[in-house]
Amino acid sequence: MHESGYQANRFKKNGSVTIERVITFTITNDGETDLHVTISGVSRKIIPNSQFLMDADFTHTTYEIYFEFETGIGSAILDYKILKC
Repeated sequence: MHESGYQANRFKKNGSVTIERVITFTITNDGETDLHVTISGVSRKIIPNSQFLMDADFTHTTYEIYFEFETGIGSAILDYKILKC
């Protein structure tokens, strides 16, 4: 049987991250500026004090996520659950 575990990253400026073996994730914009994210080629806008949830489909996938704050700086949290083999 496989185990799963939670991970979290905080972003305060524009950047990117690749996360592997992901089951589900949430991006929270807890800053004061709009956050534009590109997740595996699909762009989304997350307004301040809101979240984007990628629902669990219980497959383990790799995502490349780009974070771009409207002013270049902000505050966002990426929480995700990974499959531990």
